[in-house]
Amino acid sequence: MLVTSVDAKPKTRKKAVDVLDQVLDNAAAAERSGAAVLKFATTVLRDCRQDNVHPTLYLLELLKKIAAKVPHVTKKKLCEAILRLPSLGHAVVTVCSFNVFGNKSLFDGHHLVHKKLAIFFNYLFCFT
Repeated sequence: MLVTSVDAKPKTRKKAVDVLDQVLDNAAAAERSGAAVLKFATTVLRDCRQDNVHPTLYLLELLKKIAAKVPHVTKKKLCEAILRLPSLGHAVVTVCSFNVFGNKSLFDGHHLVHKKLAIFFNYLFCFT
């Protein structure tokens, strides 16, 4: 399902995202599948290149929808991986990565992530 969620075909991708969203509604399934989501996401994010950003954009849309449902340990590592994306210099990827952080339930009870984001935004705005 994860691989299908970044497929180039929009209808296939939407159905996969909807199925993953339903599966992660079950708390037990979310705990078990958190590691798989993390592994897949870090692989896609690591393989992101300037000339082929579509899988990354599709993954960021998926994460925006399911991020509130994955385990907290997974959220921290996903946030760290997403924070590396602006270094690519691709404007659309940067905007989509910040849209994932717009999901307020992503940060429930994680002050460490808040601190890292604050440091990142201070750094970003000091040099613009």
